[in-house]
Amino acid sequence: MPVKVRVFPDLDLVYTRYSGAVAVDDLRAALRQMAAAPGYRVQMARLIDLSAAEDFAYRFDEILDMSRPVRALYDSSPEPIRIAYIAPTEAAFGMARMFETLIGDSDRLSVATFHSAAEALAFLGLQMSIEDLRRR
Repeated sequence: MPVKVRVFPDLDLVYTRYSGAVAVDDLRAALRQMAAAPGYRVQMARLIDLSAAEDFAYRFDEILDMSRPVRALYDSSPEPIRIAYIAPTEAAFGMARMFETLIGDSDRLSVATFHSAAEALAFLGLQMSIEDLRRR
């Protein structure tokens, strides 16, 4: 599966990693995995890792449709949510920025897209490397 979601309650973090060709069904699968994960809380920070994604097989209208339930989920949070995208390639960066634009105008969200994992982790206030996080 091109998406894997891990919840780290001790870090107050949801880590989502996409790989290969990513389709809109993979985005939906990530939301289902996240909601079903033990320890998940809506107000957890999100780290969305696109570093292993090779292709984005969806259109703008699909992303627009997908952004609505995501936005509603985030707006239901009792606390503001920080979301960081790791997007090292131009294609990944463009896709992340598009999604950031569609969901990021809420006062409940602080969303940013970064080329490097170190910048994304720092934005979330995490003092570890992406390798350390992946090994957990």
